[in-house]
Amino acid sequence: MSRSGLTRLALVFVATILTGIVLGSAIGGAVGYSTEWTATGAVFGIAVGLFTSQR
Repeated sequence: MSRSGLTRLALVFVATILTGIVLGSAIGGAVGYSTEWTATGAVFGIAVGLFTSQR
């Protein structure tokens, strides 16, 4: 894999984690469990990032 491919892969991975954190935080703020939902969003973001990187 080329250097630009690795950079793109890393950016997509980070973006999915950050998106999961933001969505989890927003949901948690609405329902009153922000810490738990933020952590869940981060784990979901990591899972999506790993799935995306293997495809």
